[in-house]
Amino acid sequence: MERANGKPKGTRTTTPPERRMFEAEEEVARDTTPSGIARSVERGDRLAAFQKNAARLQHAMNNPLAALLAEEQLLATEDTLSDEHREAVERMIELTRRVIVLVRDLDGLRGSHLPR
Repeated sequence: MERANGKPKGTRTTTPPERRMFEAEEEVARDTTPSGIARSVERGDRLAAFQKNAARLQHAMNNPLAALLAEEQLLATEDTLSDEHREAVERMIELTRRVIVLVRDLDGLRGSHLPR
């Protein structure tokens, strides 16, 4: 089914958040009034704090996740596991790897724009 604008229902009709953020940052950068400069400095401070927290979170999560994955992989090599338990361990390994990828994505936040 189509909308009045001719686009299929369920498609994005608004500006993507990344573009809106970029446009807002350009507008702030053009504001050279004292209050505009103060807002830019404040925004930079918030961005630095956000990036520092993202780095801390990533570091704090990496070590336990690596240990968990190693233990799961070691457990998967046990000959005494039933098929049911082996499948459960394989699911655990897959889920741990998914979390590791999510944590790795925090690298993108460390060098990105501050979310609103």
